[in-house]
Amino acid sequence: QVAVLATNIIVVNNLRDRHTDVLSNKRTLAVRLGPTFCRLEYLANILIAYGLVLWEAFLVDTQITASKMIPLLSFPLAFKEWKAICQ
Repeated sequence: QVAVLATNIIVVNNLRDRHTDVLSNKRTLAVRLGPTFCRLEYLANILIAYGLVLWEAFLVDTQITASKMIPLLSFPLAFKEWKAICQ
């Protein structure tokens, strides 16, 4: 889950730098597929990361504990960041 969220750091960086990447002939995903793709990739990564938490808590291990749900407390912040990059 951490790796998926860490990928979002690269996604946001590529989204921010896409204009200068075009000028320097860098072929990042943001340049190749556009800003809409990057925003959707960011959202997909959020949903995958938090979906894995829920999957593990409810389907893999039937004993649900509070410690398994703690990562879900950061979901509103992640969603807020996604809304920010969509503006």
